[in-house]
Amino acid sequence: MAHKVLSLLWNLAHSEDVPVDIMDQALSAHIKILDYSCSQDRDAQKMQWIKRFIEELRNDKWVIPALKQIKEICSLFGEAPQNMSQMQRSPHVFYRHDLINQLQQNHALVTLVAENLASYMDNMKQFAQEHPDYDPQTVRPGSRYSHTQEVQERLSFLRFLLKDGQLWLCSPQAKQIWRCLAENAVFLCDRESCFKWFSKLMGDEPDLDPDINREFFESNVLHLDPGLLTENGMRCFERFFKGLLLSLSVLAASYLLPHACEAKSGSCPSVHLICLRLSVYDRGTPY
Repeated sequence: MAHKVLSLLWNLAHSEDVPVDIMDQALSAHIKILDYSCSQDRDAQKMQWIKRFIEELRNDKWVIPALKQIKEICSLFGEAPQNMSQMQRSPHVFYRHDLINQLQQNHALVTLVAENLASYMDNMKQFAQEHPDYDPQTVRPGSRYSHTQEVQERLSFLRFLLKDGQLWLCSPQAKQIWRCLAENAVFLCDRESCFKWFSKLMGDEPDLDPDINREFFESNVLHLDPGLLTENGMRCFERFFKGLLLSLSVLAASYLLPHACEAKSGSCPSVHLICLRLSVYDRGTPY
């Protein structure tokens, strides 16, 4: 019976003539049924629905609702207690990071979402060329979400996977996200979203693979046109630079910036200009 109701709610959410608020209510009810299910195999039932949502993502259909449902189902699983040793683990308890790790191993979910974001941005670039007056804060024809929501929901889901799944963002996906949002932004808000997202990624507990920090900083962050660095961009630069200084000795740090400007193509941006603007930003002086 529960399976039929779950399918009914998901089909209702898919109906193109259903308003967004009704769709959200249907999806919320869908999660509640999964949460309160009395079935002995309710965890298996949740996994079946996650796989179904992943297929929606692979087919590039109903991406945002699918991401929201995956996140909500994962959140139904509790977090592991802090400082819990392997010996203390119960074989019958499945924690949230276990689930996310399993999804990552079986479906390469981080890669899948990063590729979907890049594909969406390619399509959006063409749409923006055909509709030069489009406001990214408004809902596109044929969609239920604005462009800003489309980008932010994907980024929010990726951060959820990395943080709650205790995963590292690896080089290919980091570069893919940076290129499609920072280097090839369709709207100014794309680059701002990118700066904010990577700033959070490089917080007190970084989610970027530490083995690629330096290479990513030198090959991507430093190669962005300094004229594109807004206040959020300067904060992003600062987070990366301070993170590297913490991981390198003073001698190695003194080598970092000159090395970054060794011209492979002769097009490295002026690091001195960036650092100057950063120092002015730190003093709270407009530049």
